[in-house]
Amino acid sequence: MKVYVKGKLEKIGTIWNNYILESKLCQEQIKLENNQIPPHFGSILGHFMDTFDIVYDEHKGGSYTSGFINDIGFLQTIFVHQDLVRELLEIFQVTSNLWDDENYSINRNIRNELIGHPVSRSTRGNKALISSTLFSYQSDPGSITYLRYHKDNQYKFEKMSFKIEEIIERHTDFLNEYFDKILMHLKEILVLYQRAVGQFETELDSLEFNDLLDVASIKYESIFNLKNLYDKESLKIVYSKRSEHLRYKNLINRFMIDLKRSLKERKRSIKMLFNPLEAEDLNDPDSLSEFRDITNSARKSYQPALGKLGARDGSFDLESGILKSECEGNLDIVNELDHMRVHIKKDIEYYCAYFLICSILEY
Repeated sequence: MKVYVKGKLEKIGTIWNNYILESKLCQEQIKLENNQIPPHFGSILGHFMDTFDIVYDEHKGGSYTSGFINDIGFLQTIFVHQDLVRELLEIFQVTSNLWDDENYSINRNIRNELIGHPVSRSTRGNKALISSTLFSYQSDPGSITYLRYHKDNQYKFEKMSFKIEEIIERHTDFLNEYFDKILMHLKEILVLYQRAVGQFETELDSLEFNDLLDVASIKYESIFNLKNLYDKESLKIVYSKRSEHLRYKNLINRFMIDLKRSLKERKRSIKMLFNPLEAEDLNDPDSLSEFRDITNSARKSYQPALGKLGARDGSFDLESGILKSECEGNLDIVNELDHMRVHIKKDIEYYCAYFLICSILEY
């Protein structure tokens, strides 16, 4: 049960991190208050992950004291989970009346009566006594048992007993139901997002470059965070210089290749979340390969120097000297390294030269 419920929550987290946070289109669909990303979303997921074991691990017996502690922790964790689900429903604008759900109300009332308000009084009028409870010292290890005196029973003694297994089953059904509702809503959002991505993909070759950037800033702004110089303003400057030297034209070509690959991969990744078999049909190893990463290239002889030059991490003279020695006789690479040295503090010049070197070396 834990694995299944946990998997749904992890999927919600994946969609949040990879789509909601990256796309204004997705954010608009859940109508975030004042367009603010809730800073506590990660805390909600972390709290769930840290406490699942308290609910789902075997509840062992022991002394009366340890048994009471276990029962308190168990019921309080379920109570907290319910509050966290309510918070998630509010974040994702999913409307539900939880008190109408017995899987919620029964477990919550057990916790409230035994732990939250062991002596309960009316909040109105003369604040008459409603109930009082205390733990039972004659409890089955598989149950939570307590003694109760309630006004509905004329304050007569009652022994209340609830099987832990049934409490867990109700809680699991509760989590499954509302995680499913959230996922259904997220699926609707991603279908709209996927449609926008597909439309953008069909427009790519017909748009002027600056218009393309404007559309990307609305429909696919995550592309601007992919690599150095892929921000909108830098790309516009590089595009204006594309006829001056191959290094600028090369950067624009790399951006367009990465953009097309990224759009295809984004469509496939959305299908993978909800229709894994359908996503396999979109799996084109050539077009959907991971963006080429010099750390994973088979041509390892260039990797250390290129990696440090790309990160501007370390001594430029040392790393460029190593690369020159490895590419002895290649005048184009030597010229671009010299250009990088002259413009080492100018991002556009430095990285356009750097990416031309990467292209020459097929990285």
